[in-house]
Amino acid sequence: MKKIILGTFAFMLFAYVSNAQVVVKVMPMTPVVKVVAPPRPGPHHVWIDGHWIWDKRMNNYVWKEGYWAMPRRGRNHFVAGHWDNVPGGVKWVPGHWVK
Repeated sequence: MKKIILGTFAFMLFAYVSNAQVVVKVMPMTPVVKVVAPPRPGPHHVWIDGHWIWDKRMNNYVWKEGYWAMPRRGRNHFVAGHWDNVPGGVKWVPGHWVK
């Protein structure tokens, strides 16, 4: 628990906003809790793993739990979010649907 708190503090300490992108020097840690997906609600639903999202109100990344989603029309494959190396640190690239 201490590591999570310290990691979150370090993340908040080194986060800054530049050109509407958030670049951090230290990535937040992925929560250690593994969530077992609930039963699939339908044959076409796709499980989206938990991931980081930017919360403008909190001015920080927050963890969003995994969930079932229906593919968007014409797009049937979900690319999971990931961290990209950028000048000055890393930034989170949100998951998205592709053809």
